[in-house]
Amino acid sequence: MIEKLHEVAKVLDEQSQEHHTCTDSYIICFEQISQILGQFGMVFSIVTKDVDSKLAILRELRASNDNTHKYLERMMQHEVDNNITILKGGGKSGSRTLLRLHRALEFFIRFLEKLLLLQDADSAAAAAVEAYSETLQQHHSFLIRSSVWLALKSLSTKAQLMTKIKASDSGGAEHTDGYIREVCDWLQDVYANVDACFHQHGLHSLP
Repeated sequence: MIEKLHEVAKVLDEQSQEHHTCTDSYIICFEQISQILGQFGMVFSIVTKDVDSKLAILRELRASNDNTHKYLERMMQHEVDNNITILKGGGKSGSRTLLRLHRALEFFIRFLEKLLLLQDADSAAAAAVEAYSETLQQHHSFLIRSSVWLALKSLSTKAQLMTKIKASDSGGAEHTDGYIREVCDWLQDVYANVDACFHQHGLHSLP
């Protein structure tokens, strides 16, 4: 499973470096991220449900705005220029939707980075809680935070989680770790470039 994310993350990173982050590639990458979190177990359901709902909105906006929403950077510029980053009456904003996915991406990167630091027999719970506390927690209500904390503390060991997403080749655990390191590096680049775009337009605090 990790091979597919490895493949699409590399492509997305290359596009992001050129400041033409393809919306379709971003969606495909997040589909893989959601699948991996799903493989890790129901403990991540709060995150994956939100990710999947935001992906559905982004797909809809992309399909109905072929030119302006082809690239993430172009989408944000278009919405800022037309004052539609916040829409009343239930309208859907690509920038607001992207911001939620952007935050989830930061959590995913932090969790994988911390997971790599563990020994195989170590519980992954502390890594997940730390990653959540450093990222998504600040955007959630107390009730959601409490539910997530309880769920994450039930995570199994690093070895058990890695078995669920391991590389299908014969390289073993070390090869899987290598894939994950590269995925983290590439996704961090994507995160940084998209984050710079949010900063440029002052969109970090969209409600």
